[in-house]
Amino acid sequence: MVQPNSSHTDLAYIEIMNSLGEGVIITNSDGTITFANAQAEQQLLWKAGELVTRPIEDIINVQGGCDHPLESGTSRCGICRTLNDQEVYRESDAVFNTSTGQLLPVSFVTSPIIIDDEMKGMTIAFHDISERKKSEAELKLQSTALASAANAIFITNRNGEIEWVNRAFEEMTGYNAEEAIGNNPRMLNSAHHPKTFFSDIWETLLAGKVWRGEVIERHKNGERYTVEQTLTPIIEGDKVTHFVAIHEDISERKWAEEKIRKLALYDSLTGLPNRDVLRDRLTQACAVAQRAETLIAVMFLDLDHFKDVNDTMGHDAGDRLLQEVAKRLQGCIRASDTVTRFGGDEFVIIQTGLKHIEDAATMAQKINQSIARPFMINGHEIHTGTSIGITITPFDDDDIDTLLKHADMAMYQAKSNGRNHFQFFDMAMHHDVQERTSMEALLRSAIREQQFHLVYQPQILASTGEVVGMEALIRWEHPERGVISPVEFIPVAESCGLIHAIGEFVLYTACQQAKQWQQEGLEGLRVGVNLSVQQLKEADLVANIARILDETGLDGEYLELELTESMLMSDVEYTRQIFRELRDMGVNLAIDDFGTGYSSLSYLSQLPVQRIKIDQSFVHDIDSNPDSLAIASAVINLGHSLGLNVLAEGVEAEDHVTCLQELNCD
Repeated sequence: MVQPNSSHTDLAYIEIMNSLGEGVIITNSDGTITFANAQAEQQLLWKAGELVTRPIEDIINVQGGCDHPLESGTSRCGICRTLNDQEVYRESDAVFNTSTGQLLPVSFVTSPIIIDDEMKGMTIAFHDISERKKSEAELKLQSTALASAANAIFITNRNGEIEWVNRAFEEMTGYNAEEAIGNNPRMLNSAHHPKTFFSDIWETLLAGKVWRGEVIERHKNGERYTVEQTLTPIIEGDKVTHFVAIHEDISERKWAEEKIRKLALYDSLTGLPNRDVLRDRLTQACAVAQRAETLIAVMFLDLDHFKDVNDTMGHDAGDRLLQEVAKRLQGCIRASDTVTRFGGDEFVIIQTGLKHIEDAATMAQKINQSIARPFMINGHEIHTGTSIGITITPFDDDDIDTLLKHADMAMYQAKSNGRNHFQFFDMAMHHDVQERTSMEALLRSAIREQQFHLVYQPQILASTGEVVGMEALIRWEHPERGVISPVEFIPVAESCGLIHAIGEFVLYTACQQAKQWQQEGLEGLRVGVNLSVQQLKEADLVANIARILDETGLDGEYLELELTESMLMSDVEYTRQIFRELRDMGVNLAIDDFGTGYSSLSYLSQLPVQRIKIDQSFVHDIDSNPDSLAIASAVINLGHSLGLNVLAEGVEAEDHVTCLQELNCD
């Protein structure tokens, strides 16, 4: 093209150049600017005419640098290449200097000016690409952010083929970008969800809507993990072209949530459902049974002698036993039934869909047989059993609390019937429990209001008829119900823990009375007091007896404590130690109701007792029943052979006295 100058430039031509939307600069062959249009001056912030005569280097700031001087023959920027090599060059990534020192990103084209085959200069056409560069920077930032995001992100086309993945995707799934791109997200399918799950997702996305939800996926190594997934359709015009998937790995959160749920709903030791789940499932089962007109059995189970395992082998062994019991119970029930741990060594089973009550009995027998098999715990063989109480709905009731209470009552009845048995609830049993509850309330009031008193039964020396002792017997004089027999209230007091207060009252009052008799001249009179099994288990029993003797001033030799055979045999070593401590205090010891319990001569010979008492059941017909006479004779001979004194209870007739004297009863 022809280079314009002040002498021959056509004004119209200049006007045209100034009207262009791009900046235009013209140089001569040595790179001096000879023309700049208005756009060039405006974009480079120069005043009109100030660019002319300046070297082109004043505006060049090409990224990456440029080898100057120009005559060096080596050049990298498009401007230098045009001047040196006389070729057209397009540079889309350049930066020009402005008059203020600011940098202007531009896109430019250079063209050589050739006249008569001679290089006369060049034309530079450029335009401001600041906005484009800004957009590119934003896109680069966004791309970097997506690539570096903590969540896995991938983009698919409309057909579901993966076109891009970030690093988090590679880490989460185990597939690198090369393996993923071109593949389908089905490679992550864990086979956990049904086909309809994914078809519903596609329907949502193709409708242009966002889908959010949890998906269980499969890692490249086969492991499963859970993601919270957001799928967003990309819409161009009115057509869905791509999908963006964002996956957040929530496996640890789901694990924590599941752990919290299990802690709230399941027993941490056995893994069985707890009481809350029991109530919920029992409520649902009752509703189903009512519609289906079927029966439900609620079984309340308690392990027999579980406390002995804890006491002798430790709580770790007890826990292991509970875990093994839980496994066996689960093996006894059907898939539709539920076994729960109610607390301690108590379990509850819900048996649903029964047609006959006998079905519950069959399962109870199966459970008894299963639990009766020995357990191997920490290298030791443990034998236990389970007492089962059963209630049937709707026959017994359909209230949840009532059903559990009835089953519990039936369980205690099974336990009292000899353990390792099952017992169905009935209303007579319910009545008995109500009576015990009422009796407990009356007992608490009687203790507060001191309604108890003692009577004394004389102990008479058979050879002389002399009264040598008294047995203290408690009586309850209720202001409205009159005299209440100990047979009625002592078992209730033992079961609810009130026997401790009653036992201390009897012991203190009897010792106080014996001391008073001595002060009134009845020397040598001994007083006998019955101890309950609950009192024998008191850790401070010996200390309490010592305190009472000290407070009443009674010497220990004038106190005789009476215990039954079954009480003594429950823990012989412990009993032996307690007896030794009591004997060291001078207290006398007697075995009550001898012959009616677990008689062990070896244990009897080891205990420091002074007297055995023949139960009155063998005395009341001793003059007419040869068997009773033989038993009484055997007990007397046994006692004497062991150096023990023998006392017969319930002697109410002269004929009784005669028979006992002939047998040499003391």
